[in-house]
Amino acid sequence: MNSSPQATPVPAPALAPAPAPALAPKETAGNVRIVVYKSVDWPQLDQLFCERQRAALKAHAVTSTSLDESLGSRPGSYMFLALDAHERPIAGMRLVRSGTDTIIPLLRALRAIDRREAAPVEASINAHSAEACSWWVEPEGRGLGLPAMLMRASIVLAPALGVTCIWAFPHQWTRSICEGCGFRPLMTVGSRGEFVYPDERYVSTVMYRECGELATTRDRHADPRRPIGGSPHEEHTRSAGPRRDASSTRSRRKRSNHGSSTAH
Repeated sequence: MNSSPQATPVPAPALAPAPAPALAPKETAGNVRIVVYKSVDWPQLDQLFCERQRAALKAHAVTSTSLDESLGSRPGSYMFLALDAHERPIAGMRLVRSGTDTIIPLLRALRAIDRREAAPVEASINAHSAEACSWWVEPEGRGLGLPAMLMRASIVLAPALGVTCIWAFPHQWTRSICEGCGFRPLMTVGSRGEFVYPDERYVSTVMYRECGELATTRDRHADPRRPIGGSPHEEHTRSAGPRRDASSTRSRRKRSNHGSSTAH
């Protein structure tokens, strides 16, 4: 196999790893391994990542999203990839750090829904916050639990990347993946964290998880704004925005068709 990144857009064993702090976790499942690359250092690989995500959204007829392909040019953007036995990427996820020049997709989505709903999240996000987003899975990678593997890898590496809190905006069929990784909903926005987004088929939930320590009973009740090891949390201020009726949201969920595309 040609190991030159110019010859092939996919990472191969002979490729030099991305510059620190882009690390390669040891987590594997069968013949699959997880690797991570800093997007700005691997533009061809980032282009492939964007193509795979566009294809996933198109397959599920999702046309209105907060997808921002310029995220690959941001210094705080990392691509987490699941590679098969032939070193081909069969699933991916992006971890994007918030910054002065970077609006994470979650905030972009909430501002599109109602800017008032974005306020509590904006108040909670700082330079050590990031969002796990832009999931995609190739047909040959389905049923292997790859989204959960990618998410766990981002949690493990978060401290090395300077991230203390990860946010996510999963829809109703991927929310359980986040819950299994210790994420909890932000109850003070939408309908207990839920929004109909990106279209009426999906109910997406604003969720977050602190990183750097194992989830405990205390951790489940902590404020996402509190740094690891910080002082006890304060209650979130409720958004002044309108609340969606919970029964209406549940009704929309029941009418939705099953899908596996990323929420945004």
